[in-house]
Amino acid sequence: MFDNYWITLDPEDYLLDITTAGDGSALMLMFLQNSYEFFIFGQPIMQNYYMTFSMDETTMTVIPNAWTTKKPLQLGTVPTTELAAAKGLGLSPLTAQIVGIVFLAGMVALYYFLLGPYVQKKFTNDTYIYGI
Repeated sequence: MFDNYWITLDPEDYLLDITTAGDGSALMLMFLQNSYEFFIFGQPIMQNYYMTFSMDETTMTVIPNAWTTKKPLQLGTVPTTELAAAKGLGLSPLTAQIVGIVFLAGMVALYYFLLGPYVQKKFTNDTYIYGI
């Protein structure tokens, strides 16, 4: 949303097929994580819209590109309700920490008892073998 105008993003805008066969069996999410509490949506938005920026007027103009099926931006309002999925599992902070510790302990045990011995057995001579 930009100044109460919505930009529509569809899954094909932000999911990139990275397989050589083009079958969609491996997809890359086209958002960049950074050190702030948000993601950068740059290319997924800009690939379907023509955008101009004016630093002097502090404005941004956004219109759909000629080759896209995107509609012009729609005037809307900021949502006031939170999605149920965004609220999480409803666990208290202490319970969430306990669950996290138990999960981490399980992952360490999985490595120690299963994956570690397998790797040591597979690579006994410290040689790298292609196609593990």
